[in-house]
Amino acid sequence: MSVRNRLENWQTAWAQSRGVRLEPPLWIPGSKKCGYVPTLQENLFEPISERVKQQFILGAGGELKAPDGASGNMYAAYSSSALCVNLFHPWSGVLDAAPTDLTASSVLLLEALGLPSMPIKSVDFEAPQIVNPKFLTSPHLDVQISFHESEWKCAGVEAKFCEPYPGKKHGGLDACYLREEVLWQDWSSVLAFAEEISNSGGMYFHLDASQLLKHLLGLRRQHGTRFILMYLWFDVPGSKEAQILRREIASFSEVLRGDGIAFVSRTYQEVFQFLRNCESKSPHVDYLVDRYLNGAPSGENSSNP
Repeated sequence: MSVRNRLENWQTAWAQSRGVRLEPPLWIPGSKKCGYVPTLQENLFEPISERVKQQFILGAGGELKAPDGASGNMYAAYSSSALCVNLFHPWSGVLDAAPTDLTASSVLLLEALGLPSMPIKSVDFEAPQIVNPKFLTSPHLDVQISFHESEWKCAGVEAKFCEPYPGKKHGGLDACYLREEVLWQDWSSVLAFAEEISNSGGMYFHLDASQLLKHLLGLRRQHGTRFILMYLWFDVPGSKEAQILRREIASFSEVLRGDGIAFVSRTYQEVFQFLRNCESKSPHVDYLVDRYLNGAPSGENSSNP
């Protein structure tokens, strides 16, 4: 069984063990998958705020609604967006209520993510990063942590759960992105890398480098060079796929370091363990640990990419 299938089965089993009735996605007739919850709240630690709900509605990912109006991707028990919301949404609510101070809670989040401690202005979801207003669709960051006036303007988070594990070769950038000369200025290493993967049809099997490059261009257009790009991913210890992904992340990080771009990589497990060590009696942390740490698949019987 593939790593991705084992992750999906693990999360559907978690839901079923708590009496959640699962059903197939209504927008895929005849689908054999049966991992979607009837109501969104059954998949979340807490209800999403109206502000965050609107961010997902306006986003390009179809997380709340499928094209035909049926329930979207966030309704899957193994949804990456549900995992992301389950981690970040409580901090989004805290900052909505008290947005001005560098609170102990916000410091804890930044330390868990490996980010510098700075006053947080907001935590937003499905944040569009406009590369060129003429492009039909802008890349959307899963999470954007915006800071009050400081060295950095924001940290853009691209978060992954099951997505890296099919093991298919990712392609390069469309030529229109390579023509954005102003945005590539002083990024000779990154531009050479972008041209290489575009000319060769891709380089990595698990890390979607082209997606991250689009985020870099969008972040630069919005924030100059005062941003941090973060890749948050779910590890499957011992699996060959996760080992390859880790090497691909390290390779990509070296490219960015060559041009002085701030880049941070963390696994969800590292974040959850840090929070558990610091907030052992938090209902939020208990939920994360119970759902996403306990009984997680390892690399046993994993397939090759």
